[in-house]
Amino acid sequence: MTPTLRTGLICWLAVSTVGWGQPAELSAQERPLPELGAFLERVKQNLTGDRLLQSQYTFNHHETTRLIDRQGEAKKSWSKEWEVFPSVDPKLSYKRLIKKDGQPIKPSRIEKQNREHRKKIERIMQLPPKRIEQKRREEEQEEQRQIEELFRLYQFQIQGRDTIERIATIVVSFEPRPSYRPKLKSVRPLRKMRGQAWICEDDYRLAKVEIELIEPVSVAWGAIARMHKGARLRFTRRKVNDEIWLPDESYFRGSGRVLLVKGFRMEIRSRYTDYRKFTVEDSVNYLSHPTSSSVN
Repeated sequence: MTPTLRTGLICWLAVSTVGWGQPAELSAQERPLPELGAFLERVKQNLTGDRLLQSQYTFNHHETTRLIDRQGEAKKSWSKEWEVFPSVDPKLSYKRLIKKDGQPIKPSRIEKQNREHRKKIERIMQLPPKRIEQKRREEEQEEQRQIEELFRLYQFQIQGRDTIERIATIVVSFEPRPSYRPKLKSVRPLRKMRGQAWICEDDYRLAKVEIELIEPVSVAWGAIARMHKGARLRFTRRKVNDEIWLPDESYFRGSGRVLLVKGFRMEIRSRYTDYRKFTVEDSVNYLSHPTSSSVN
């Protein structure tokens, strides 16, 4: 079960290289912690979904999956790498497989992926421009509803300060309110999760989040898989080009059952690298000639 970028947005509250010397760190520890309500309001104002942010960039997605035994030893593993051309509209996004188990994908298979995606794009682009713009607005509105629901679902507490990669952060714990039932179906599984978030104190952006499953969670109403209590997820983010926070790595470790029959223990690690600004000119060239392996 791969933690997706969308899941990443829902579960967590949404790293410029500022030089923090020893005196600055001591000063930060001596300062009073921020008032919870005002701090959370600033965090909420700065939350933006990963898909909306990543739609401005192309990047590579590396994923390694390991099936493990009870002692944590790997029984089987595999890896994949994709080149991703994202879009606010998921139907327009393109995730092109370029490596499998460390070996490059044959050019003929890459070209086949390109052709298939080009055909899909041609069909979608036949839609009226107003419908495409409406879809974009709907995505943004849905994201905002999810964020609002997230802050209603969880109760928060400031735990203190911490430093991550020389970035000063405020650590906030969160756990579900026992009596609250989210109105959005996409948010309801989060009632079974708790965790901590590390928020950059300088700009109120999310740097890291750790999540623990406190009850079993079913995927696709239990027809596909059921994750056991105790599964853990970790997401980290970094500042790209000193202007925007984007996903850096995600990690999942847990056990469950597939189709309610076959048990599994696994860990999945995803890395997001080689972020490159996706300009309007690049977009035109990509749609016309998506065989290019990179975007400048």
